Amino acid sequence: MNNKTIYAIVAVVAIIAIAAAAFVLMNNSGSDSGSDIKDKTVTVTDAAGRTVTISGDVERVACYGVGCLRLFCYGSDVKKIVGVEKAEINGFNGDESRGYWLANKDYFMSLKTDIGQGGPQGMPDKEKLLLADLDLLFITNSMESSEIDELSKSIGCPVVLLSGVDYAPFGEAFYDSIKLVGKAAGTEQKANDTVSYLKSVYDDLKKRSGAGGVTAYICGLSYRGNNGIDTTIKTYPIFDALNITNAYAKYVEETGAKATGHADKISTEALTVMDPENIVIDYNGYKAVILPDVAKGSTFYGGLSAFKNGNVVITIPSIAYAANAEHLIATAYYLGSVYYPEKFADVSVEEKFAEVCQKILGNGSIAKKILSAYSDGLCVWNTQTDKVSVASGSSVTFTDPAISDGSEVFRGTVVSFKISGTGQTVKTTMNGEDTVLTAKNGVYSFKTVGDAVISVS
Repeated sequence: MNNKTIYAIVAVVAIIAIAAAAFVLMNNSGSDSGSDIKDKTVTVTDAAGRTVTISGDVERVACYGVGCLRLFCYGSDVKKIVGVEKAEINGFNGDESRGYWLANKDYFMSLKTDIGQGGPQGMPDKEKLLLADLDLLFITNSMESSEIDELSKSIGCPVVLLSGVDYAPFGEAFYDSIKLVGKAAGTEQKANDTVSYLKSVYDDLKKRSGAGGVTAYICGLSYRGNNGIDTTIKTYPIFDALNITNAYAKYVEETGAKATGHADKISTEALTVMDPENIVIDYNGYKAVILPDVAKGSTFYGGLSAFKNGNVVITIPSIAYAANAEHLIATAYYLGSVYYPEKFADVSVEEKFAEVCQKILGNGSIAKKILSAYSDGLCVWNTQTDKVSVASGSSVTFTDPAISDGSEVFRGTVVSFKISGTGQTVKTTMNGEDTVLTAKNGVYSFKTVGDAVISVS
C-alpha cells in the first residue's frame, strides 16, 4: 500500500469521525434543550394553599379579579399580558385613579385578546380564557381550591390564586403576593426589587416619624362604593408606617367594639365619643360624600374637634379596584410633612411620588398627571366657612356642583367659575396676595387657602 492510499484512508476516517462527533453533538444539544425546558419548571404554593407547577417559558399571561393586574404590574413584565378585563378598560373613577393602568394604558389598550368582563363581581370566563391560549392565569377571585383546579383544566394552563390584600402597600402578605407573581411568571428579580424598595420606603417613614405622638382617624375609604366619615378601618398600614395611633383601633380596644379586617361602618355616636383630634379623609369619600354633605349645611361635622380646629387632611384616592401602593405612599409622605414637618422638611412629596411610580411601575411621569387630576387632594382642609366675595358686575357663575350658591366655599376646595364677557383681567386676593388667573376652556379655577376675593377688571 503506497503513501497516497494511506493518506486517503486516514482522510476518510477523519471525515467519518467528524460527522459522528457532529451527530452526537446535535443529539446532545437536543437533549440539553429538553433539559433546559425541564429546568424551567417551577412549583409555587398559591394563596389557597394549592401546589401549582408551571413548566417552560411563561410568555402569555392574563389576570382576573380585583387588584390582580396591579399585583402583576408590581411583580412582573407587563409585556407578558395578552389581554385585560373589560372592567379595567371601562375604568374605575378615571385612569388617574389607578397608577398601574395609567403607566401602561397605551400597551393595554392595544391588546386584542378578549379575556372577559371581570370586575368585582365577575368570575373567570372559561371560554374566552381558553381561546386566549395562556401559559399562566392569575386570579384574585374568591374560589374554592376544587373550583380553581377545574378552571385550570378547562382553560389548559396553570392557575395561581393571589391574595388581594386590602389597603397595602406594606406588610408581609402584600410582599408575598408580589413575590409569588415573580416566581410563577419567571420575573423574580423584578418582584424582589419592588419588594426591597417598598421595604426601604417603610423603613424611611418609620425612622423619620420616630416615636410618633399623633392620633388620627382615617375615613372616607372606598369599599363597595364611596363612603363618608362613618367608614373607617382598624388596621391602616400608612398609620403604622408613620407611628400614628389609629383612633378607631384605640376605640375598639377600649370599648370591645367589633371590627373586621375590611372597612367598617360605625355610628355617628361612636365617632362623637371618639372625637379624634386629627381626621384624614380619603379623596373619594371627601369628594363624593363628605364635601357635598358639608356644603348642604350638615351640622354634625362642626361638632368634631378636628373640624373645629382645622385638623382635617384630604388625601388622593387610594382605592380603585383595590389599593394603589403608589398613591398610598404619596399620601404617607404628605401626612409625614403635616404631622412631622421638621423630620420631613427635606422631602418633596411630588418628587417622592415620581420616584415611587418609576421604581415600582417603570413610569415616573404619571405622578404629575395623577396629582393634576386630584389638585384638591393632599391638602389641609380647614372647614371653617371662608367667604368668597364676588366683585360687583362680574357675573360670576360657579360650576362646582358641591357649592350650592357660590357665596361660600371651604378652605382647601378648588373653586371653578365662568365670567361673562371677554378680554378682562381676573384675579384672586388671598392672604394679602394677588394672583392673576388664566382660563382653561373658558373656566377659571383656584384652590382656596383663606378668605378669597375675586375681582374682574
